[in-house]
Amino acid sequence: MRFFGIRIVLYLILAVSVAKAFENIARLGTASMIDSWNHVATAEKAIDGNRGGHWAAGIAHTRSKGPAAWWKLTFPKPVYIDHMIIWPRTDCCCYRFGGMTVKLDDRLVSTLTYAGRCFAHYPINNLKTTAKEVTIFGSNQYNDGYLQMAEVEVYGDPTTEDIKCYDDSGKEYRGGDSFRDEDGKTCTCSQSASSA
Repeated sequence: MRFFGIRIVLYLILAVSVAKAFENIARLGTASMIDSWNHVATAEKAIDGNRGGHWAAGIAHTRSKGPAAWWKLTFPKPVYIDHMIIWPRTDCCCYRFGGMTVKLDDRLVSTLTYAGRCFAHYPINNLKTTAKEVTIFGSNQYNDGYLQMAEVEVYGDPTTEDIKCYDDSGKEYRGGDSFRDEDGKTCTCSQSASSA
């Protein structure tokens, strides 16, 4: 019985080690936002690696309110995005996360919720797509609607050029699971270079 238990543990260790570990690629992009609360609360604060949610630690904070308020991360080229984690401001006003929306390029991927208390972070899992831009919009769902966050982590793979894909017409493009081509057409990876 003990031998059987050891085999299961070894199998689980091997299974976990085979899984791809994605890196936070947010710093490979350029952060921008509609405006800044002041000269300190700039867009770059959300990708500086500091998850500390207190104002003094440095956060991105807009002066604009509601859905008109936006924060954007633009990569030089489309990247594969597996998942994201958004770290909120924690010393005040975490209700502002309620109703915030997250888009990859022009596709809505999440609407954040506020459950009456602050969470340490807000994960957005199973994205498994390719995009060039991540945009977060504010909300009027609760009170004042300012857009503020401590950190935006984007986990993925910046080397999407290693994957060859073909759209339904046979046109080759480079991307991951899905990609929006120059005409705005959504393509899916139906054939990789290894199976072509």
